[in-house]
Amino acid sequence: MDFSIAQAAKITGLAAHTLRYYEREGLLPRLRRDSTGNRLFDENALETLLFICCLKKTGMSIQAIRVFMDSRKDESAGLHGRVAILEQHRRDVLKRIAAFEENLATIDEKLSYYRQAAAAADSGEPIPPCGLCALHKKQVHLAAESRQ
Repeated sequence: MDFSIAQAAKITGLAAHTLRYYEREGLLPRLRRDSTGNRLFDENALETLLFICCLKKTGMSIQAIRVFMDSRKDESAGLHGRVAILEQHRRDVLKRIAAFEENLATIDEKLSYYRQAAAAADSGEPIPPCGLCALHKKQVHLAAESRQ
């Protein structure tokens, strides 16, 4: 059964222009056209689109998805290529997770400081200095000294 671009967009949750973009980028199998030139998406194309959505949700780039999709054309050698692509992508995701964890720790420190500062202000006590701000000032000072 064939689906129009509007139907494919609804099924996949992607915008029609995204479907056209994926076709231009070579991520989809060659799409057939109807007599008026409109794209026809068969079940294979829809499955491919949903698979691309899965990879995109993990943060995989279009370039990496293209390489991954191209590797599917060579079943035997392609399997090792797909393993390598996914292993690299996993390493990249772990790096991003580590960066997010650092950012979250910074947010938690700032949140703790501002809660303490708000409590101090509410009770009429002096607001304590922010240790993280002092650290940042020191880093800026050291960087300025190293440039001299």
